[in-house]
This record gives sequence, C-alpha cells and structure tokens, in this order.
Amino acid sequence: MSFLPSISPGNVKGKVPTDWKFDNDTTWTRPTEWIDLNIPSGVPEKIIGLVAVFPSDSHNYVSFNIDTNDGSSLTVNWGDGTTETIAEDTTVFHAYDYDSITSDTSTAKSTVFRGYKQVKFEITLTGSAAFGSINFDVAGPFVTHASSLYRRGSNILDLFVSSANSTYMDISDNYPFSICEQIEIRNTSSNRLTSPSLLYQSAKSLQSIPFVPFITTSNVTFRQTFYGCHVLRRLPDDFADPDKYWFTNPTSYQEAFRYCYKLEYLPNGLFGTTEWSSCGSFYLMFADCRALKYIPYLPMRTGAGTDTRCDYLFYNCSSLKAIPQGFSAERADTNGIDRTFYNVSKCTDWSALYDGGVAMLDNLNIAQGSTFSMSYAFGQWDNLLEFPYIGSFSKHSGDAYAMFLGSNKMVRFNSQYTHIDLTGATGLRQAFQDLYCMEELPEIKVRSLTASNAFYYTFYNMYALRSLKMTGMISHTGNGEYYRCFYNCRTLAVIDGVDFSFATEASDYYQVFHVCRDISAIRFPGTFRAGYASPRINVTVNGHADVSGEYQINANGEGYTQVGGNGNLSVVSQAINEAGDLEYQWTFIDNFDGSPSHNSDYEADTQNTPHLATWPSNTLTFSEVETGFKYSLGNDGLRYCPIQREDMLEIFNQLVTQTSGTQTLDIRNNSYTADLTAADKLIAENKGWNLSL
Repeated sequence: MSFLPSISPGNVKGKVPTDWKFDNDTTWTRPTEWIDLNIPSGVPEKIIGLVAVFPSDSHNYVSFNIDTNDGSSLTVNWGDGTTETIAEDTTVFHAYDYDSITSDTSTAKSTVFRGYKQVKFEITLTGSAAFGSINFDVAGPFVTHASSLYRRGSNILDLFVSSANSTYMDISDNYPFSICEQIEIRNTSSNRLTSPSLLYQSAKSLQSIPFVPFITTSNVTFRQTFYGCHVLRRLPDDFADPDKYWFTNPTSYQEAFRYCYKLEYLPNGLFGTTEWSSCGSFYLMFADCRALKYIPYLPMRTGAGTDTRCDYLFYNCSSLKAIPQGFSAERADTNGIDRTFYNVSKCTDWSALYDGGVAMLDNLNIAQGSTFSMSYAFGQWDNLLEFPYIGSFSKHSGDAYAMFLGSNKMVRFNSQYTHIDLTGATGLRQAFQDLYCMEELPEIKVRSLTASNAFYYTFYNMYALRSLKMTGMISHTGNGEYYRCFYNCRTLAVIDGVDFSFATEASDYYQVFHVCRDISAIRFPGTFRAGYASPRINVTVNGHADVSGEYQINANGEGYTQVGGNGNLSVVSQAINEAGDLEYQWTFIDNFDGSPSHNSDYEADTQNTPHLATWPSNTLTFSEVETGFKYSLGNDGLRYCPIQREDMLEIFNQLVTQTSGTQTLDIRNNSYTADLTAADKLIAENKGWNLSL
C-alpha cells in the first residue's frame, strides 16, 4: 500500500486566476466592456458621461443645469439616438428606456454587462462659448431618501467634465452619483474651483480621479468633500501638489473623509505643515476610515482659544497605526474629545499625544468645570497591554460614559497615573466595562455621581481586576442604580470607597456582585479610618442644631461643607513639630454669621480626619454616615466570598438602618461566618437586617 498523496487532478489546487484583484490592490482599471468616452486632450469646454441603464430603474436618467459665459445654448447628444438643443441655465433631465437600446453603437450598448446596458451622452458648446456654472446636483424624475448618504441620483458610471472658464461645479452632492466609478474634472490654475466639497461627495462607488482639479486659494470649507466615498482606495499624489491648493487654508474639515471605508492611501504632505489657523472643525473628519493605516501631518491650530471641534475625529479608524503628528486638542471646544479615539484599535504610536513634553490632556485650554466630554474616547483599543500616559482626565465633565469600554487587552495604566481624576464626572456608566485583562486600576477620584444610571455596568466583565479604590464619592444618581456594576469581576478581592447607600429600591442592586466569588473586603467610605478622608461625615454642634447634620468633603479635599446649611470645616497646617511632622488645626465656623466658631488643637496626623482632632469640650462630636447596603442584595448576594470576621463587621457597621421592615444580607457558603459571635450578629440585626448564614 502506498502512503504517498494522490496527485490526481481532483487533488491539485488550481492556480488563482491572473485577473483576480485582492484587497491590497489600490489600482482601478476601467472595464473594457464600457463604451469608450474618447476623452479629448487639454482642457476643452466639454462634458461626456457614461450611463448605466437598468431594467425597471427610475434612475436611468441624466439631469443638470448649466449656463454659459455668453448666454448661448447647449447641444446634447443623449446617446440613444436623440440630440437636443437646450437653453443655458435651464434645469433639464433626460430619461432612458432599457428596452429601446437594441444594438451596440459608439454611443449605446445593448450587450448587458453587470446587469445594465449603456449609453454615452455628450454636451458641447457653440464657437468660443465657455461653461459658466455646471450643476449636476438637480432632481431627476424620481427622488429617493432625503439624506444624500442613502439617496441615489443619476446612474452615471464615468464622467468627464472639462472647462477653462467655470469656477463653480456641483457634481455629486445632494443627488449623488452612487454608482459612478470615475470622475475626471479638468480645469486650469486660471479658473480655480470655489467649492471642492461639491465634487465627489457620496459618490459611493468612486475609485478613480484621473485629474486633480485646481481649487481656490481663498479660505474654503472641505466639509464632506469625500463623505460617503465607500470604496475609494487612494487619493492621487497630485492632491498634495501645492499649486493645486487642496486642503490648504481650510475653515472646516467636518466629515471630510467620513465613511471612506476602504481608503488606504493619502499622499505624504497632503495637508502641508503650515498651521491651519482658520480651521474650526475636525468633527468626524476620518470617522469610519476603517482601512486607513497612516495619516500625514495634520497641522491643527494651537494657542489661545476653545474654538476647535475635535470630537469623533478618528472614530472607528480601526486600522490606524499612529495618531498623526500635528494633532492637537489644545483649543478643543465644549464637545471635548468624545469618541475621538474610539476603536482606534490597532494604534501603537501615541507619541503625538505625549512625547515626554506636555501631555495632550494637560494642555487643554478649556476651563476646569466647563462642559467637556471624554465619553467613549478611549474605548475598543484591543492591542495595547498598557494604557499610555496622555495626561490627566480631570477636565472631563458629565457622564464618563463608556470612556474605556472594550479596551480588552490592557493589563494596566502607565505608571505615571497615580490616580484617575474623574472628579468632574457625573457618572461612570460602562466606563470600564469589558476590560477583560485589566489587573489593576489606579485610584479613581470622583465626587458627585448624579447622572442617571451612574454605576450601570461600570466594572462589568473586568475578569482580572484584583482590587478597586475609589475616593471622594459624596452623592449618586436619583434612581440609585448599581445595576451589574461588578458583574463577572471574578478575581476582585477588595472594593474600597464605593458608597452603596444611595439605592432607592432592592432592584438597584440587581446582579451587582454576580459571579464575584473572591471578595474578601468591602471598605465603605463612611467608615472612620486613620488618615482616610471620609467623604461624608455626621457632625453634631452642641447647642446649634441648624449647623448639625451631614457634611461632605469639598472639591479640593481639604475641608467639609454642611449639606443644606452654612456649617464649614477647614484645615490649615503650621510649622513642623519636634518630631518632624506637620501639625494641622481644624476650624469649625457657621458661615452665615460667624458663630459658633471652634478650633481644634494643632496635631500631627489629622490632616484628613477632623473626627480624630482634639476639640474644646462640649463643642463638636462626630459619627459615621452609613454608606453600606440599604436593601437586600438579592440573587447570590455575597455568597461564597471569603470575608473574614473583621471585614464582615465593617459591612455590618455600615449597613443602613431600616426604619420599617427588614432586609437580608446573604453571606452563606463562607466558613468564616463560624467566627461571628452573637454580639457581632446583633450589630446587623439591631439595624433591621436578617443574616443568611
């Protein structure tokens, strides 16, 4: 028996056909089956186009409005046997009948290719006349969807427009050439076009631009210039020719390359190096350029001001290898950097954001406390092991919605991050969701998390996270949601600083610790601990009920302000004592009328703990705010978690006292519950809690 492989024809793989095109081939070849347009040389006054004629298709037409420099008429050979003289500046359309194209000629072709027949139309002028405005952006016999992204215009496949006089051409815009594969616009440096954003927009099938037209040297918008050019693979190098003046001195790049899904190549020097001092919008400029790997130098303006829109700039650039040099968010406006880098999943070069000098987020002109969003900004980075240092997040405001969502390969943050400053955030909804491999997070500084669903899915699916420290939390959303906040945090052992007391009903804790089986300690922010600044404390001022009650840590973390009142606690330091320590003195005052006013002794180690300071007798007393659970956790509660007695007691001490009815704390399947004494259990039971052991 032979064990040699059979090489019979059925087992030999065939060679790939030589005419196959692969995804890395950016060239375009005009189909030989198309009618030849017989393009003339030079820059004549001429328009020639090839039209696909499908069976039963309402877009089998050509429509335009064209005027001339001397008012003379146009001659149009429609290619189907009809020739027509049309007055200039007249909106006209000509419809084609699929069934009437019955033979192959120089202007019509009945042989079906890709499901359509063909006709060639040609527009000529008389004598020395020249084109004025050229406008193909007019309605034909049928108009579809209102948005140009979904609308179809004429079935033009290939278009040649040439004029040495016209400075205004509207080719593909509100009525886009959705199936046009080639657009050639010829002009000269003496008749530069004034509106480049009206030439190629939403030409979804565009693949070839044989001639790069000259455009105006005045400030010009490039808004949506190549918007929706879904299959365009490359821009010709002539777009970077300084004499053509493309992408120079712009006022806007909003959506300029949005939805260029297959765009791979932009010529080096395309945007020049001179700072774009007048460009105020980069909104969605490269959004969904999913094949683009490199972007040339991007000379965004710097200096004073908060007048530049930067959000969504690189949104879904999932193949981009490097953030382009020249990028700057220094003058970013109140839209912030929302989704600016979302799903830039293959990027490994972030030096444009920080190269050892001033990091991007530390160089924002926007004032602290102003509206500035970083939602989704750093989500879906799936190839980095370490989040790079790009500066502090302190200027984010509003919900930090999905800020790092789905960056699932990252293990840690760069060591320069001693903390993540989200004190301006109003919520952390899905902020760290699906960071599967993140083993450690820096301390997260927060304050008033009042946005709806502020803890919704916040740390969901952080499989590898071992501990969490949060500081400064003083309030939470009115709907009290902690929905699946720590769901699937399988290795999480310590939760420090999360205030769970703001729930409004038991369902707010739905699956909050689902599949968490390793929690060993929950350190609530209301617990008094040496050196720890409890964000919420209770203060009783002897003889002054109006300034007694809950106090919350202030914005700079150096004092407390009464909730709904005028009481204030502040701290100052003085010279080093004999032991070499700074000493701190706390002052209490009623800010309304200055009375009462009390000072503590100067002492070491009380900088963050007014409750540990020595106050005059019969003045102030302090107690903890209960920041633990308010309702039964439901589902699997804290079952199977190896919480030792001392840590269980902290949980009991911080349970919110029930004013009516009872709640249940489920801590079954934990051998350490055997260490609890009857007195330990009474701590919880006296607050209206049943223990499920």
